[in-house]
Order: sequence, then C-alpha cells, then structure tokens
Amino acid sequence: MNIGIFFKIRNRLRTSLQSVVYPFFFARFGARSRILRPIRIDGSDNITIGTDVFINNFAWIETIHAFSVQPRLEIRDRVYIGNSAHIIVTQSIEIGCDVLIADRVYVADYIHGYEDIHKPVKTQTAPPGQYRRRLVDWRERRNTRSQNRPQLCDRR
Repeated sequence: MNIGIFFKIRNRLRTSLQSVVYPFFFARFGARSRILRPIRIDGSDNITIGTDVFINNFAWIETIHAFSVQPRLEIRDRVYIGNSAHIIVTQSIEIGCDVLIADRVYVADYIHGYEDIHKPVKTQTAPPGQYRRRLVDWRERRNTRSQNRPQLCDRR
C-alpha cells in the first residue's frame, strides 16, 4: 500500500467541512474548492474563490485596506496555488481560470515606499498608485491580440 493514500485521505477529512463553513466568511467560495492548512487568511470578505480551486499548504492570503479603494482578490475556476504561496492585495488582483502558481511564489499589487534611505523599507508607507495585477492562463495570453477572446472559464 502506498503511504500517499493516507495523506490524501487525511487532507480530504481536514477540508471536508470547508464547503459548508467557508461561504460564510468569503465573498464567494466555489464548489469543490479546498484550502489546506493556511498560515494566514485576512480580509476574506474581499476574496472570491471559484470552483475547483486548490490552495496548498501554508498559504498566506490577505487583503489589506490601505488606500481609498476596497481591496479585491478574485481567484477564478480551476486554479492551483502551490505550497507557501503569498498573495497580498491592497487594490485588485485577478487570477484567471486554469492558472497554476508554483510553490513559494509571492504575488502583490503594491510596493513599499523607499524615498528615505535612512529608514527601513518595510517601515515606509506604500505610495498610492495603480498596481492592478491580472494573472491569466496561456490560452488567454495567446489570444490577447484578438478582440474576440473566448470565455475561458466555461471550458474544461
């Protein structure tokens, strides 16, 4: 018997109640979506998670109200986010359908200020601006020259 079966069963048991509980805390939590042992999830009422999304162990997902705009994170259908990924939103990030984000990837829509060279960067405020991020799958990137792009979330 392969020990991998044990881990799959354990993970399925740990996430079995998410489809019942998480919709109360997220703006939307799609069917068959799972989040394995996150380190931190803050601002979940500004986070939309599509159908069949899998977020692996130790993810840090956070929306921070730092500017006048309400932060928004949209993770579309069939997205895979690897172990120890960090997604930090101050304005808007959209992760398109079928996107794969590797382990230990950092995605953010802001930068720290760095005007004062005598202060640590992390203590300086983030300059406001337009840092909207949109991650798309390879099919949409290939079709960006076409005005009539297909609706990718409807396909499998």
